Amino acid sequence: MTWEPTDKEIATLTTAMSDTRYEYFIHKVTDFQQVWSLRDNEGWRVVADEANRECVPVWPHEAYARLCATEEFKDSHPEPIPLDVFITRWLPGMTKDHRFAAVFPTPSNKGVVVAPMELRQDLENENGKYE
Repeated sequence: MTWEPTDKEIATLTTAMSDTRYEYFIHKVTDFQQVWSLRDNEGWRVVADEANRECVPVWPHEAYARLCATEEFKDSHPEPIPLDVFITRWLPGMTKDHRFAAVFPTPSNKGVVVAPMELRQDLENENGKYE
């Protein structure tokens, strides 16, 4: 099952409050079992938040990730990560590496910075609603 956000949906969400985008991310990635991030020839991209913590940016769809593949990320491309792999391998790895998740950044907002295990809990809680 696939989904394509409409132009109106993209415009609305890229200007929405961070908590709205976070909730949207949780719902969409659990619905479609896929997370998107940016990658270049050297690997997965990371960003720094206001506290200078390394963060892995993640989005619910390629279209949103592509909007942020500009400037310092212009050589990056969106790439999908299966949700089960994200939960079981990425989030524990991010914890081990002392990285955070930057959930659903936009060109004008760095996204919601959340600890990996908190994000895991939110994803698992949402997944549990469908089991």
